[in-house]
Parts: sequence; C-alpha cells; structure tokens
Amino acid sequence: MRALPPAGPCGRESKFLPLPPARIGLDGLFEGYASLFGIADLGKDIVERGAFRESLVRRGPAGIKLLWQHDPAEPIGRWLALTEDSRGLFVRGQLSLAVARAREIHALMREGA
Repeated sequence: MRALPPAGPCGRESKFLPLPPARIGLDGLFEGYASLFGIADLGKDIVERGAFRESLVRRGPAGIKLLWQHDPAEPIGRWLALTEDSRGLFVRGQLSLAVARAREIHALMREGA
C-alpha cells in the first residue's frame, strides 16, 4: 500500500492497495479487496482480522457511503456488499454512472490506473 500525507485539519490518511479490483464491469459494478490483513503499509500500519467486524454488523453496507476520497460531498455510488473474510475486507460496489466523477473513476479503474 502507498500512503498519502495527511489531508486537512483532521489528519486523515488515505492508503491504496497495489492491485486493482478483481472485477470491474461495464455497468459500473466492481469487487475486490479494500483492505488486506497482516500486511504493513508504508506507514508501517497493519490491519488485523476483526478490525471491521463491529462497524459492519452495526451499519452494514447500506449505512456506509461509497464516496470519492472519503469526501461526503462526493458520493459516487453505493456498496452492495462489505464482508470481512480471512484475507481482508472484500467489497462489492456499484458506481453511479449518471455521476460525472463516477464515470471518470470507472474509466480509470477499467484501464487499471
């Protein structure tokens, strides 16, 4: 994973997996791992099994927004499934292709960017 410098006053940190999602459909449907367990990122953080369990049980996919760069002003779709398994956090989402930003992201994902 590659870490970006903290963003804004909240000190939020974004991290990226080195692999693209496992599947990216023409219709905007995608799936893959959003986080992998036991792998140190550039900041030496390691996500452990169980890290997402409580939030997933409490909120579920419908309670977690699919946002561009975690920005609540930029929704780009919705989560269909969020599952913690033995490897990490597996996600399935649907980009809203009626939204310009989601179309841009979809094109980049399809190209492997």
